[in-house]
Amino acid sequence: MLYSLTSILVFLYFTPDFGTGNSVFHKFEKFENSQLDPSLSYKSVEWNADFDYVPSLYVCLTVCDKEEGCRAVDYDTSNKKCNLKRAFYGIVSSGPQKQVYAKVHKVTEFKLYENSEEAPDFPLESLIFNSTFLNGTTLEYCQQMCNIDTLCKAISFYSSTNICYFKSNFMGKVESPGCSLYVKKEISYQYRLFEDSIPIPSLPFTSIKWASSSRKVENVESCLLQCNEDIICKAIEFNVESMVCNLKSGFFGKNFSSGHNTYVKLEKDLKYNLYDNSIVKDDIPFTPSVWQLSNQKVPDISICLDICNRYGECKAIVYDSETLLCSLKSAYSGKKYKAGHRLIVKAQKIQNFQFIENSAMVPNNPYGSFIWGQHFKNVTNVEECLEVCSTEVLCRAFEFRKAEKICFLKKIYAGKTNSMAFDIYFKFEADENRCD
Repeated sequence: MLYSLTSILVFLYFTPDFGTGNSVFHKFEKFENSQLDPSLSYKSVEWNADFDYVPSLYVCLTVCDKEEGCRAVDYDTSNKKCNLKRAFYGIVSSGPQKQVYAKVHKVTEFKLYENSEEAPDFPLESLIFNSTFLNGTTLEYCQQMCNIDTLCKAISFYSSTNICYFKSNFMGKVESPGCSLYVKKEISYQYRLFEDSIPIPSLPFTSIKWASSSRKVENVESCLLQCNEDIICKAIEFNVESMVCNLKSGFFGKNFSSGHNTYVKLEKDLKYNLYDNSIVKDDIPFTPSVWQLSNQKVPDISICLDICNRYGECKAIVYDSETLLCSLKSAYSGKKYKAGHRLIVKAQKIQNFQFIENSAMVPNNPYGSFIWGQHFKNVTNVEECLEVCSTEVLCRAFEFRKAEKICFLKKIYAGKTNSMAFDIYFKFEADENRCD
């Protein structure tokens, strides 16, 4: 979004550079007098370019931090040029004005399945090797390369030939003597629990692994684990008596239902908007270099999403569930009805917000938005409030008046009082050293 970067820049031009105590600096490892080698440029969604001249290092790191595809930056202190990079594989010495900042990530643990290979197969083309496999390598090096690439979810390694295959997803396995399958141990999503509730509308999600949207399971953890495995699954409905797990592709509200519990993913970023039985209104195709076409038949919608995720220019996908045709789009201009198709649109990333139901803020502390030109606005839904408050650094919270759908932005959250008319959303971050 154009407004997102503009708002940050307006604030930062009139604010001294933040020091290393600010939370964004904690997310990067610094390498002085260095530049990246190899240099794998990343095209920012915000900038529509892989570099820009910025007023401070903080702006450079903030832009990279906001976009998952950006993994590192080359920053030139002499001219304040910020170069965005999609991977960090190593550095070489450079002049004193050159600095490299790479996103800090923990070493991923892998779960081992001996004498097994992935089924169905989800090959991933490595960013640096331009191939889905490596010849004559070691297991440790293969795991290291998979750990660096956020899109790599698993590897298959053949010890007799020292061949390593990268995978973009893991949905199951089959027996394969001599092959070892290593799957990343992902951190599970956290869920918000609504007891004695069912979601409305229902929005069932059909799991590829189950070939169904529901199944009887041993416990609720098995149900949550299945939802964790697929990015499109947003919630579950669990019947505590029959132990039936129902997967959901979205959550927009709930109704009372005794004996049913609803669990909703608490996601850090709003990654997609999903529209069933829809296609884009104006067709503006995007052609990725890996395909040389804007559409291709793929066995699963997650592959379609993985390809779109790898390119900032890709803004949406249309997936035909009958023909399995994945069509990539460079813009989203609206939607129109078409049966059997799923439209998935990249959404603006938002910061984490704590939600307090049926409450209003005291004291008031209104915040005037750069984008709106005022502190309140009638909106279509609460997502509009989340997006504008996330975009603007000085917005720390908002009240949402549910009946009239009015959003009131706030400078700070300092307390609340009971109110059935309002809900409160406020940002929570690990580091709050900045003064509001």
